[in-house]
Amino acid sequence: MSISSHKKVLILLCGLIENLIFSGTLFGWPALFYMLKSEGIYEHLCHTIESQHYTSAQNNNLFENLTLSQDLINEIDSNATEVKKFSHFPDLPVINATIYNDIQITQDCSAQENILNLTYTIGIFAMGFTSFIWGFLLESWGLRIVRILLNILITGGSVLLCLTSRERSYLIFPAIILLALAGVPLRIANMQIADYFPSKRSTVITFFSGAFSASPIVFVVLKYIYDSGVFSFLTVILVLVILSLFMFPFTYFLLPAISVKHDDHIKNNIELQTIEKDSLGKLAKETNGKTLNGFNGKSYDNNGNGMKGDGEDEVFIKPDSKRVPIVMDSNDSVPLNVSLWSLAFMLHQLWFSWLNTYMVLYSGSMNLWLDRVTSDTVIAGDFTETFGMVQVSALIIAPIAGLFMDRNINRANKGTDPFENKLSRAQSGFLPILVTTIVLTISVVCRFFNTVGAVYSSIVFITLLRSFLVAVASAYLRIR
Repeated sequence: MSISSHKKVLILLCGLIENLIFSGTLFGWPALFYMLKSEGIYEHLCHTIESQHYTSAQNNNLFENLTLSQDLINEIDSNATEVKKFSHFPDLPVINATIYNDIQITQDCSAQENILNLTYTIGIFAMGFTSFIWGFLLESWGLRIVRILLNILITGGSVLLCLTSRERSYLIFPAIILLALAGVPLRIANMQIADYFPSKRSTVITFFSGAFSASPIVFVVLKYIYDSGVFSFLTVILVLVILSLFMFPFTYFLLPAISVKHDDHIKNNIELQTIEKDSLGKLAKETNGKTLNGFNGKSYDNNGNGMKGDGEDEVFIKPDSKRVPIVMDSNDSVPLNVSLWSLAFMLHQLWFSWLNTYMVLYSGSMNLWLDRVTSDTVIAGDFTETFGMVQVSALIIAPIAGLFMDRNINRANKGTDPFENKLSRAQSGFLPILVTTIVLTISVVCRFFNTVGAVYSSIVFITLLRSFLVAVASAYLRIR
């Protein structure tokens, strides 16, 4: 059954929105981290520290330049203690002095931050480690069943995150894990939509990858709503729960049950069988109703109906001792084990793993970097919001790589030499991969500087990295 162009566009738009909201949401961790700390998640792990600062007023005026404000003296006089034979500095003689204790109370929440960052680390591990499992499930179970499972995970994770509070801090672990488990496979499943647009497959893939890269904006927007003080954390996260429910009708009513290629294959087979039957019937009648024997072992009557055969895809008939090709359906796919163990794939995986690891570490360690750059929580919050907002540009940046690769592929397909065409297609991702690697290098260098300029520069280049990395890697594998 053919699908209209309007329905294809609708499926594309729904898939993009879905990817934008749920596929890479976990990478907006800095904004979620801020909300979790504000809500007091694992706040019981914080402990109070009393620090004492000593100021000495010398009895014999050895330090003539020492002055204290009257307000400070009035504040700390109650803590003054007379001490005999005290030396403020080891290299000075022992003198009589008065010590003023200025007591400052601070909170050490490093244990809280560590366990929250552990949550993120476990979530990222679950996201990456289980991705290949979902790939096999897509092949064996089909698109609809896998997507229903993903929808359940996303809705369940959103509900648990919604219910997370100071008293139920432990819910953050299953909430993040469920959201992480569904993120990458959702993007992989939705990439099948690119098969509806064969001539623009790489571009569509990079659009989905751009939406994945822009996903951190979700928690940034929710943080902005949360900071307004109008809505509680539960109400803000409830938005995710409601949006996740819309995924179920999209899965059931718009997407195919098995896969896009499966439905397209069935449609093409029906069309090819119709063409084959009509053509053979016509040729049989032109040869005075004689039975035509195909070279593949099939026999056809004068109506073009097959009488016997072994089901070969390539059919030739022999009317009047001449071979006439009727249907040619070539399939040059490489066996899976050959693809997985090829040098090209292994090098690509090594490249992708290294770049993806840094991209993940950037989000997870951003709060630690900001602590070194500034002690002002307002400025740190501005950095976090800027980081999330800039990620939206991935929706525009990522397809640039796809357009470039599609242009090279279409140019390669116009050649006359099949081998040269295939080689050109395989090499079409070289320049985008090179640019992505250079962007990573600049992002790493920025981390060596604890300055405001370095932070903003890193945000720009990490956005380019996120936009290009997944887009280029996915499109390149589809080409290979």
